[in-house]
Amino acid sequence: MFTPAEMEFLAEQETNVTICPLVRIDKLHLIAEDYGPFRPQTNIQVPLWLALTLKRGGHCRIVPPDWLSPRIHSF
Repeated sequence: MFTPAEMEFLAEQETNVTICPLVRIDKLHLIAEDYGPFRPQTNIQVPLWLALTLKRGGHCRIVPPDWLSPRIHSF
């Protein structure tokens, strides 16, 4: 059984989060991996923790996955 903190840590490792950068950032050289380059209006996939960090700083917007968008059915 996982604790809430462990579950949060595991969720933040999700790598299929698409962001749309609002600023140009060449490359982020981090301990575990390099990310980027980030170009405005060019979607890129990053881990959830990085997407949240960039969004809090006003550097990107998170693109919601297709399954989260409301679907309009025509019958």
